[in-house]
Amino acid sequence: LPLRRADLFFILGFWTFIALLTSANTLLDPNGRGYQAILPAAPVALAFIESSLWAVITPLVFSLASHYQLERGHVLPRICLFFWVGMLIAVAVDVVIGFLRFDVFHVVRGRFADMGPVWRLQHLWFMNEFLVYIAILAGGGARDYFLRYHSRREQTILLQAQAAQLQAQLA
Repeated sequence: LPLRRADLFFILGFWTFIALLTSANTLLDPNGRGYQAILPAAPVALAFIESSLWAVITPLVFSLASHYQLERGHVLPRICLFFWVGMLIAVAVDVVIGFLRFDVFHVVRGRFADMGPVWRLQHLWFMNEFLVYIAILAGGGARDYFLRYHSRREQTILLQAQAAQLQAQLA
């Protein structure tokens, strides 16, 4: 089912809230999440950029969940599709945020130095992003199921009213 304007505002509000929480956590954390930024605003900017990236990806994942529902047969190919799309998205987000963190905002590398995208893949640093994707996919599936349930409920009520009207005409 297509996203409504209200859905898009909810997605934007949700990811803005996540960015605010992440920013507050980063600013209040005495250890600085293990990174020392040269620019004081870098952690806040990174939080908002990452949340904005997820806000753009969320409607696409919702659309994927809506078009390839698990309850309509061919479950294994759809699970494989969800998995590989999720891996692609997670790796892409991780590489982009890693590039921004270390090469654009020049966050000082800590104990686990970033050695580039291949190193990040080998060390599975993208798994947090994959979990975010799974949560978005679950939310998209739940949204789709909820909207279909309410649509069928409204159809049922309409059909029951029509049946009652026809029975009244027959009587």
